Amino acid sequence: MELQEILGILVYPSCKSNLRLSGGKLICSSVRCKAEYNLINGKPAFVAVKGVPAPGQQAVSPQKARGLLKQDKLVKFISSFITCDYIPQMPVDYRELANLKGPKTRLLEIGSGSRRIHERAINLDLMPFENVDIMADGHSLPFASESLDVVVIDVVLEHVAYPEIIVSEIHRTLKKGGLVYAVVPFVHPYHDHPADYHRWSISGVELLFKDFKTKKIGVLRGPSVAILNAITSGFPYLLTFSKSNSLQLALKGFMLLFLFPLKYLDKLLVKNPQSHILAHSFYYLGEK
Repeated sequence: MELQEILGILVYPSCKSNLRLSGGKLICSSVRCKAEYNLINGKPAFVAVKGVPAPGQQAVSPQKARGLLKQDKLVKFISSFITCDYIPQMPVDYRELANLKGPKTRLLEIGSGSRRIHERAINLDLMPFENVDIMADGHSLPFASESLDVVVIDVVLEHVAYPEIIVSEIHRTLKKGGLVYAVVPFVHPYHDHPADYHRWSISGVELLFKDFKTKKIGVLRGPSVAILNAITSGFPYLLTFSKSNSLQLALKGFMLLFLFPLKYLDKLLVKNPQSHILAHSFYYLGEK
């Protein structure tokens, strides 16, 4: 996604004033503010966290960025064979979401990482992964009010300090009739990327998105995935009394060699109306 394609809907996160591009910088149009942001490889960076510089700081090295990406691809490659992850049926089609309003649909993914769910998606993340278009914090989205048609936020809200604020920002930036698609965990072990704060029951999901009209809600990953994650990610590791992440990953990989087929029981179990009591994660599709 080129900067020029989204410049018209970008705003300064704090004062929500329009931004203009001048001399390779984004400048806030507010007379009182006049904040300036350097572009990093042509992409706006509104945050200063590990790997993402504040204005005037040195950008992450290309070598480090490539290293992060290689790690991400390696994990995906291994997990495509032996993994706890299993979704019996996707409740939404990303291509349908991306065409909600035709070719001009504005679709934002918050916490995209290196994936791009659609060629027209705007990718927002804290880290400068490949395919990230904007580095910003979801607690204060750098988009004008009612400027987006669709927002996707997939297993991200458990990692943020104040999910209610992010959901309110999604509501603010969506046009009337716009859609939000979210995935949140329920029964899943602690996973700090970089932190882990929250879990939601199915009624908790409805409460979190109370300002939206619910179109679809349900179990995404079922009880078998929940149990498999607990067995392989937590219990045997606790018995070692170790603090080694490498040992935890090794134990998980070893156990999955024998146990990963159990996840396919969810093809049956998610059809049980009571599967939500031990579900791994829920999906939510809501309309503003």
